Amino acid sequence: MDREVVSILAESVKVAEHQLEAARKFDARALTQMTERRQDLLFELGLIEQDPAVLRRDDRVRTLVKQLRIFDLRLEKVLNAATRVLADVMPQGAPQTYGANGRLAQAYR
Repeated sequence: MDREVVSILAESVKVAEHQLEAARKFDARALTQMTERRQDLLFELGLIEQDPAVLRRDDRVRTLVKQLRIFDLRLEKVLNAATRVLADVMPQGAPQTYGANGRLAQAYR
């Protein structure tokens, strides 16, 4: 088994954990950085030519892939929840402003 594959997958799991932590904290900058790092690792993994059947037989690879899937599912749930919360608190429609007559009026866009 190519140690490089296991090493890249292990680092991907660590990065996925940091992604989830950043999402839970609403830290967009850290989330973006970790997402970019995972994309780089995925690209690296794609450069390594391996027979998928051989990889599926390796217990270390299967364990790491399973961990990645779990983190990805959790990340998806956290991001979906954050999206729903933000949609609920974002103002709907045009904001109310004071008109020329000093009264509240809907702003027109």
